[in-house]
Amino acid sequence: MDRCDHTKLAEHFEEVADIMFHLDTNGSYIVSETISLFYSALHYVDAYLSVFGSNDNDKHPQVHKNVRNQNESRYHIMQRYFDLEALGNYALLLQASHTSRYQRGFDLLTARHKVVGPIHRDSHKKLKDKILRAIAQNAPMPTP
Repeated sequence: MDRCDHTKLAEHFEEVADIMFHLDTNGSYIVSETISLFYSALHYVDAYLSVFGSNDNDKHPQVHKNVRNQNESRYHIMQRYFDLEALGNYALLLQASHTSRYQRGFDLLTARHKVVGPIHRDSHKKLKDKILRAIAQNAPMPTP
């Protein structure tokens, strides 16, 4: 997949998150919104890496974690290409999505949707804006 493919998928998941947000009055869609925001962020990250990655593995990471070789994991690769703010925003969305999918976070997110929803949307917007600005200017982020 190239930058355009990843950007289209990112926009698709972002649209799904927006639909969930507008349907939601009592927190019943916060989990779907959170997961969609994360997958949107993931594809924005992959669009960025497809432009600025220095080798095929960096341009197309296959996994979030790789127990055998951490150098191949998406988050490890991101540490070489993203600034701390972008890493923090991605990590927040990754953890929220993981919690809602695997750690019975449904009840917690639903109960606190008025608090966590805006935090997740803000993190997504900051990450997305930073990535799209870097791609448009053909100027990678300064890294730590």
